[in-house]
Amino acid sequence: MRILILVRNFVPGYNQVVNGEWNVAGICYRAYDLEGKTIGTVGGGRIGKRWLQRLKPFGCNLLYHDRLQMEPEIEKEIGAKYVENL
Repeated sequence: MRILILVRNFVPGYNQVVNGEWNVAGICYRAYDLEGKTIGTVGGGRIGKRWLQRLKPFGCNLLYHDRLQMEPEIEKEIGAKYVENL
């Protein structure tokens, strides 16, 4: 959610609504989609794997680094690529 809040300018949009304003163009010109962006995690264990699974539907390029590489089947299912050297 924090990534979405940052790339979609949620906080400035929320502040506009609270102040009774509604300038969509003022917020959207700096907003981005996650699609096509590269997102990496340090850790591919239980939490890192869940995090990557949740990002998969957004069409991101998913990278991860961990001491141990995931099983190739799980990597393929999630669509994540192992990065050996940070």
